[in-house]
Amino acid sequence: MKVGRQATVRLLDSMVLEGIARKDELTKRYRLSLKTYEWGSRAVAPYLPPFYLRQELANLAREVRHPVFYCILDASDVVTLERTDGLGDGSVTVPNSGRVARTYWSQSPWGKALVAFAPPEAREALLAQSKSADEVHELTAELESIRRQGYAEHQTTVADVVERRGQL
Repeated sequence: MKVGRQATVRLLDSMVLEGIARKDELTKRYRLSLKTYEWGSRAVAPYLPPFYLRQELANLAREVRHPVFYCILDASDVVTLERTDGLGDGSVTVPNSGRVARTYWSQSPWGKALVAFAPPEAREALLAQSKSADEVHELTAELESIRRQGYAEHQTTVADVVERRGQL
């Protein structure tokens, strides 16, 4: 669908009136306002880790001297929400914004770890989306291995699964 210049300007001006966008009067360029950041923050808040889990992620990052990523399953995709880096005796946790943060679950060690420890019905539903019986068999074996080990590996990346009250 092609949208004309006039329609685009009307839409952008409406967004400015609602506080969703800002217009620089000198350059006549538009940009999103911080209202969109507020909406995004509210949308992601229920998925962020609780304080005690953030402490554990920080401890792990310091111990392994490697960044630790907090990821969740969103349907069949894995979304990386935060990154925690250990810095000497401290740590810093930042949102994973500005990076590729979404991937299909079977394409990352994080996704495989999350699916391996997901409830059986969720695991089966995701496996049913596989392209072939061979792929299902291969992924099932890999997920069982991950469950036995307690983590997933891919080259030098390790995705640890931290369980909260027996659930992910």
